[in-house]
Amino acid sequence: MSRAGNAGAPVPLHLTSRVAEFNDLSSVEAQLSHGDVAAVLTEPALTNIGIVLPEPGFMEGLRELATQYGALLMIDETHTFSAGPGDRGVLITPFHNMALMCPVTGPADVELHSQLFADAVDELVGSGSL
Repeated sequence: MSRAGNAGAPVPLHLTSRVAEFNDLSSVEAQLSHGDVAAVLTEPALTNIGIVLPEPGFMEGLRELATQYGALLMIDETHTFSAGPGDRGVLITPFHNMALMCPVTGPADVELHSQLFADAVDELVGSGSL
């Protein structure tokens, strides 16, 4: 879908994204096994459909699978404070490559956060962590 402000040609999501079930490591591995996944992006707890916490071992399994398949593991920690006290992403996933914890409040934030993200990925690649 084309939208004002898109930085590139719009592409149907099914051409650039894969979807796996939350709390289902076999579903995640099935998508990673294609060999074309650069990053796994998830929340530490799903909050748009109620509060769905990860099953024991799920986040650890994500870390193992992302490493095995050479994918960056990103935890989107923008609003999971509603799942409990503190920074839930850091509490239950202290092993991710990066946590996204910056809410976007305006157009200037998008540019800043994009640059911070690019810098963080460059640092991970440069350090051999990825």
